[in-house]
Amino acid sequence: MQISLIQRIALGFSIVIVLVIAISGSAYKSQVTMAEQLELTSSTLTGLLDKSNTVLLDLQDANRAMMQHANTQPPEKRKILREKYTSSKEKYLTLVESLKEDLTNYPELLASIDQVNIAANHLFENAEKHLDIHDSRITAREKALAESGNLNGTWDMFDDDLTDIALTAEDEGLTSTIANINGVVNQSSKAIRILQRSLALATSESATRFAQELSGYHNTFKMEVAEVIKAMPDYASDLEYYADELDRAIVNPLGIFQQQLIFLKYNDQSRIIFEDTAKQMDNISSELNAIVSGIRMLSENALINAEETSNFSLILNAVLALSSIIIALTIGISVVHAIRKPLADIMKALERLSKGDLTENISTKYHSEMGLVANNINLLINNQGTLIYKVQSAASTISKMAAESLTLSEETNKNVASQGSQTDIVSTAVTEMEAAVYEIASHASNTSDEVTKVTEQAETNMSNMNLNLEFVNTLRASLDSASNVIQELSTESLKIGEVVEAIQGITEQTNLLALNAAIEAARAGEHGRGFAVVADEVRSLATSTQKSATEINQMIESLQKKASEAVTIVESNLEYADQSVNQTVATSESLKEMLVGLKTINDMSSSIATASEEQSTVVKEVAQTIVNIADMAADISSCSTEAAKSSVTLNELSNEQASLVAQFKLNEHQKS
Repeated sequence: MQISLIQRIALGFSIVIVLVIAISGSAYKSQVTMAEQLELTSSTLTGLLDKSNTVLLDLQDANRAMMQHANTQPPEKRKILREKYTSSKEKYLTLVESLKEDLTNYPELLASIDQVNIAANHLFENAEKHLDIHDSRITAREKALAESGNLNGTWDMFDDDLTDIALTAEDEGLTSTIANINGVVNQSSKAIRILQRSLALATSESATRFAQELSGYHNTFKMEVAEVIKAMPDYASDLEYYADELDRAIVNPLGIFQQQLIFLKYNDQSRIIFEDTAKQMDNISSELNAIVSGIRMLSENALINAEETSNFSLILNAVLALSSIIIALTIGISVVHAIRKPLADIMKALERLSKGDLTENISTKYHSEMGLVANNINLLINNQGTLIYKVQSAASTISKMAAESLTLSEETNKNVASQGSQTDIVSTAVTEMEAAVYEIASHASNTSDEVTKVTEQAETNMSNMNLNLEFVNTLRASLDSASNVIQELSTESLKIGEVVEAIQGITEQTNLLALNAAIEAARAGEHGRGFAVVADEVRSLATSTQKSATEINQMIESLQKKASEAVTIVESNLEYADQSVNQTVATSESLKEMLVGLKTINDMSSSIATASEEQSTVVKEVAQTIVNIADMAADISSCSTEAAKSSVTLNELSNEQASLVAQFKLNEHQKS
């Protein structure tokens, strides 16, 4: 089976393309693999290393803050260190969760980080316990020192008091009591020394011996004190006070020794936690170092894989490239051999064709695509000969049609000129109509604006009317109040009249009494002269009171008359106020109806303006269309003129075409 030229070229290029694709695919795969390994080593694994180291640093910071807290006394610094510990712990917890997410694809490392997290949680638990222990330890130590200071101050007076008691016992000849007093002083001194020395103890074990000695001294002290009190009861309160103070220092939970024991207990707990924390930190460091080593091993493996992938890709690409070169050379030689001889015959035939010789065909003995090309060229020669013969026949026909086209173009020019003049008249009319429509729209818009202004003024008047209505209602309420006040004033004046009538009655009774007194004074003669003087004064006072009561009564009657007139005026004003309210309401309703009418007028004006604007737009479009028609008519006229020119040119070209076609040589077969 023979393979055609195109098939050979296609097959060769297909093989070469497949090999190139294979080379590209291999190179791409190699690049992707190397990029993944590079990303793994430079970004992912580096990030894991950084996070692993940062996790260890955060744990160390938290542990360091706890240890510094354990050696710090001031509360402010302890608070700062506790906050530093909390911050380091929170950083660790956040970072370890992120690290666990990053290690999801590495189960062994994830298991290791889980172990680290368990140990870290235990470490945090011990650290927080130690923070509280140290705070309690500081508190116990401060209480012990404070109690020691108080005891020392108390015992400074103890020696003086015991010396006075001893002198008193000596004066009273109490020899055995003096010995007891010396025993009290001796035992208390030993107990105080033990208490002072206990403040320097470091462990609970060392405090056991001190507790035993202190208990012995304390018991002996109490026995000696009891003997002294028995012999000298007058000093019982003083001795019992010092005995209570020593009891507090030794036995009381808030005393020196018990607080020191608490301090030592916290010391022991602190030491145990420190030892456990040190072991935990060592384990965590070892585990994290193992994780770091594992991550570095992953990085080394990634580099090895990348190097192996690169070497394999290099060898494969070299083999594929060499195969592509061999196949390309083979196909190139075969194609050149298949093209050279047929191409020479075809070039000779084309040379004859270029000279106008269409009488001879090309040999068609080739079986490749070049044979097909020769057949097609022969077909082209025959078809071109036939076409040239037909062109010669059509040249005369074209000349006749060109003359007819010239006549038709001249008639078209005349019709287009007439259409242009009619179009100008219509355009002028449309332009005038557009101006009229624009003026209507402008007047409608102005009318709408004026109606809007009137509407706004009416709304303002309506608002003022409502305010006036409120003022009138307020005035009416005030008049009602004034009427009520005047009525009350009239009522009160009536009460005053009743009081005045009572005063007048009293005055009349006083006059009667004065008259009776004068009668009795006359009967008494000289003895009743003083009584007569008093009776005259009483009568004079009664007369004056009667006169004042009459004046007050007249004033009240005048006040009642004025109040009645004021009530009448207020009632009249109330009627006027009601009429004003009714008139205001009627005016308000009228304004509302006017506003509705103005709104309707405004809407109608807006509709007219809108319709006018739309009509103006339509008129503009019509005017523009007419202008376009005029332009098109001008273009048609121009085209008609050009068509006439083209007809002349076409006639000339048809003649030239006939002369050119006559240059070709045709055989008889092509003329049939």
